[in-house]
Amino acid sequence: MRNTHKIIKIYTLITGIIALYILYTYIDLSSQSSIITNSKTFSIDQVSLTKQQQLYEKKLLNLGFSKSAISGMTDEEVQQYGKINGKIVEQIDLYIKINGNNEQHITKTQYQSYLKKYANFNFSSTKLERINLKLIDEDNNKFLYITEHHFDYSPTNISPMKIELQYGYRYTILNTIGKQLYWTASNFDSSNVKMSKASYVSQNAPLTNSAEDEFGFFESDSLSTIYYPKWNKPNLLQDIVGYHFYSISEFEVPEGQLIVDLYIQGSNPHLSEQLQYEIKNK
Repeated sequence: MRNTHKIIKIYTLITGIIALYILYTYIDLSSQSSIITNSKTFSIDQVSLTKQQQLYEKKLLNLGFSKSAISGMTDEEVQQYGKINGKIVEQIDLYIKINGNNEQHITKTQYQSYLKKYANFNFSSTKLERINLKLIDEDNNKFLYITEHHFDYSPTNISPMKIELQYGYRYTILNTIGKQLYWTASNFDSSNVKMSKASYVSQNAPLTNSAEDEFGFFESDSLSTIYYPKWNKPNLLQDIVGYHFYSISEFEVPEGQLIVDLYIQGSNPHLSEQLQYEIKNK
């Protein structure tokens, strides 16, 4: 009889532990421990810059880079882009609310409202993503193309993304980089936030416009740059409280080009945008 009671107690204890573990896991996967993005300015206090990055910060911010993108640069990249004299000629800002397979484009004001709401009550499966696209004219037929994707709120795992940058006929890609930044916070102390980085190698390939292509706009000898960000995942000890992916592409258009055409296509979430700029006589 005593053995039976012991077995029941052990069984009850194990069942309770399993139930608590399931509950903890559910809460952990259904909420984000903290939001580090300021809902008014979209600034992130946990972005730190090296001395070299600080030296070029003002120049790079004016050129069109975010502070997050600057923080991911090497000293060589900081110097490379810091020497560019250019101006933003085209820009697109997107604000997306994602709930399962439902993706909704919302206004900046609505996005800020959701961000503020989830900062106070962060128990929602909805994801919030900002996308920023910039085209910078460097003169002499050279351009810089910056894309930035930032998840401010993502309580559940993010599926790997596909991002394809499509260039016009006879464009020449001079250099391109892509990097992921992510911020982690301890599940036991959400104020302890750390930033990490991961680099990606692009895949450059001619567009074929075949029936199998997911996206096809340009002629067959045009180029596309493709990135496949595989987001780091949270675990039981730490939560991820911010994701950021950015790409920087420098390219040249043929002499006499009148219109600069760029497309960006993506999945997870779906993305299809065009940047177009008319080159004026100087």
